[in-house]
Amino acid sequence: MDWVSYAAAGVGLVALMLLVSGISRCRQRRLVSGLARSGLGALLLVAAFGTGSVAVHLYTYQRLTGEQPIADIAFQQIGPREYTAVLSTPGANEPMQFLIQGDEWQLDARFLKWEGPAVLAGMDSLVRLERIAGRYSDIDEERGERRSVYPLQNRPTVDFWQLFYNHPRWIPWIDAVYGSATYMPMGDGARFIITATQSGLVARPYDQATERMLRDW
Repeated sequence: MDWVSYAAAGVGLVALMLLVSGISRCRQRRLVSGLARSGLGALLLVAAFGTGSVAVHLYTYQRLTGEQPIADIAFQQIGPREYTAVLSTPGANEPMQFLIQGDEWQLDARFLKWEGPAVLAGMDSLVRLERIAGRYSDIDEERGERRSVYPLQNRPTVDFWQLFYNHPRWIPWIDAVYGSATYMPMGDGARFIITATQSGLVARPYDQATERMLRDW
């Protein structure tokens, strides 16, 4: 999303120049033009801040070009229907570790797809992991047993994803904003690779031992 950052920086620079020019004119007692430039500069500064905030939010997503790996998850059983999950993602300094209860694990993500001029400008679809959770195979157990759900992103002060979803006309080049999830069974020593496609998340066994475990699922 470099072009968004450049746009924010450019608007911010123009805003600062107008503010400085406006203040200078006010000091020269040219109040009308000074106040006009200062007001316009302030408005542009607000616009630059908003554009910059959108850019920062979009940087929390990964660019999606074709099918690509976005996570690796491994499990170690520590008790009956209780597992330690180690989740690794590209670009992360350290893997994340979670205590997951249940029979299966589920990973959720959000996708953002562009269209029209945005595609022509070279903007790729974006994906961001949202949460990891445990699942029970039995519906009654799913309702009554202990749940384990963990966020994978810090909650933003302003949720731009929700704004995009509720007000798509604000940014007309957005084709779709949607969620996707994938789930697989947990097992001692099981390991999976999660990839993202234009259609959503896909989980595949990492090794033959995990493939053999899936035959009984």
